[in-house]
Amino acid sequence: MDVGELLNYQPDRGAKRPRDEDVEDEPRGRHRLPGVRDLSRHVDRTEQNKDDSGGDKKAFEKLMDNDEEREGEPLDESSIKKMILTFEKRSYKNQELRIKFPDNPEKFMESELDLNDIIQEIHVIATMPDLYHLLVELNAVHSLLGLLSHENTDILFVVYARKPLCENVPGFLKRTVVDLLQELTDIDTLHESEEGAEVLIDALLEGQVVALLVQNMERLDEQVKEEAGGVYNTLEMFLARYLDSSSLYRAVEGQLYIFCVWSCRVLQLQPTDFDTQQAGLHRCLSASHNLEAVMQPIIENMAEFRPEMCTEAAQQGLMQWLLKRIKAKMPFDDNKLYSSEILAILLQNNDTNRDLLGELDGIDVLLQQLSVFKRHNPSTPDEQEMMENLFDSLCSCLMHAANRDRFLKGEGLQLMNLMLREKKMSRTSALKVLDHAMIGPEGTDNCHKFVDILGLRTIFPLFMKTPKKMKKAGISDKEHEEHVCSIIASMLRNLKGQQRTRLLSKFTENDCEKVDRLMELHFKYLEAVQLADKKIEGEKHDMVRRGEIISDVMEDEFYLRRLDAGLFVLQLICYIMVEISNANIPQLQQRVHQILNLRGGSVKIVRHIMREYAENIGDGKSEEFKETEQKRILDLLENF
Repeated sequence: MDVGELLNYQPDRGAKRPRDEDVEDEPRGRHRLPGVRDLSRHVDRTEQNKDDSGGDKKAFEKLMDNDEEREGEPLDESSIKKMILTFEKRSYKNQELRIKFPDNPEKFMESELDLNDIIQEIHVIATMPDLYHLLVELNAVHSLLGLLSHENTDILFVVYARKPLCENVPGFLKRTVVDLLQELTDIDTLHESEEGAEVLIDALLEGQVVALLVQNMERLDEQVKEEAGGVYNTLEMFLARYLDSSSLYRAVEGQLYIFCVWSCRVLQLQPTDFDTQQAGLHRCLSASHNLEAVMQPIIENMAEFRPEMCTEAAQQGLMQWLLKRIKAKMPFDDNKLYSSEILAILLQNNDTNRDLLGELDGIDVLLQQLSVFKRHNPSTPDEQEMMENLFDSLCSCLMHAANRDRFLKGEGLQLMNLMLREKKMSRTSALKVLDHAMIGPEGTDNCHKFVDILGLRTIFPLFMKTPKKMKKAGISDKEHEEHVCSIIASMLRNLKGQQRTRLLSKFTENDCEKVDRLMELHFKYLEAVQLADKKIEGEKHDMVRRGEIISDVMEDEFYLRRLDAGLFVLQLICYIMVEISNANIPQLQQRVHQILNLRGGSVKIVRHIMREYAENIGDGKSEEFKETEQKRILDLLENF
């Protein structure tokens, strides 16, 4: 086939639509790009004339010159308004013809192609966010959202020519409504004009954009390869912004919110019969891949610009769809992996979404999916990542008090205890879940139940020695010991009666070997904290010498560094020491003081650490709880 002749071809639109009228419909600011229909619907005619190649080179050069001239034409508010009005006109005409001739596609096919073309041209508005208000004022946003329910999915998503134009031209990519919305809500673009971004996002939220996107995903049948690919790309693009982030710290209304660290990784397609190339997070798909649906990172962009979007997205059906997809009885695939990642994102630092997940029986869904890994390891790295995402989601949910009861009733403690005993890959995350389930006064019932199901037999072997498999799994000794000590500290705080007696008796077994281990950990982390303190004091001295003022913000940063160096684990260990010394068991108190004296330790140091712990306790809790807890700790110190 002759490419030059193909590009030179100018089809006659017929008498029913004169050329002059058509030209008037087109905005002058930007020329209309050649679409799929301009190339594919005349393939047969160009094939017949492929031998007539005279003037091809000259025609191609002329076409390129025209393109350059048109691209150089200025774009202003007037031309954008005309472009939007043209879109409204074509959208209305297509709707009218579809209603008038619902059973005769030939009648509305031309209007559908025209609509596709103008949507392509509107992409230029994404380069001028200060003019976004025109999209709202001229009702274009409402019309675009209306097209998300269009019967023709080619209007909604990225589509490809159904058959190759020739051996060397595999197809032509066509961008449409969802692609346009993604460009309009690109986070970099939104920050160029926050005023215009606010207007656009308000209009999208008012139009229930998330609900419409979820409804479109529900239209896809994942049993069909092409439609499963549509869901895959939808979920992939839901994650694009978060996966492209490193540690992200933001000050919002004076409070520090620490967002999760997401590692940027190369995403891989499942093996198929089409060529795929991957570069970073941007996917280049072969045009011969008949992908029927793809949505861009509209939700992430809006959520990053306006964090409360995560709550609205969950309430508009996204949370329910994700839970439904995760529990679907289908073989593991990338769609399930991405669903688990998005779920973890929605639950991060969001009590409203955590409560919603509990109301949707999401705790049971998570436990059912995790039960698979009780006796079996994930078969692939991707499946392992999905397992970790589900564990992270469960931990986030357990930070909401109401979900602790749901976790208890769903026998989550029994499942986590079995995972610890089975010694599979899930053991590390199960330990983290137990820590979240039992911490604080809200974890009292879980602490009692854990003792009843013989959990002490499981947790203390992990306390005595860090398993080698933990190290191989990439879990540090510090992280493991922190979770174990936190669980024991929570039980000492919450247990009463017989269960507390059973816990304390563990410390007297085998000539108080667990007290010896506790003191070993005490000196280990005390040394680490002292090294960090020495370094911080040196930095403070240098700052004072330079005449700099050490602000409260700097003091907070220094304290966080000390916690990261091991202070938090040391505080937990000292708390356990103080609790068992006040248990009216002389043997335990004597052993603690004996080892302190033998190794040059000091009761004063322990008391200082616990007073510092008491001063910082209760963040996020009520003032009444904070005062009660501080008084309880100080009372324990008096008898230490």
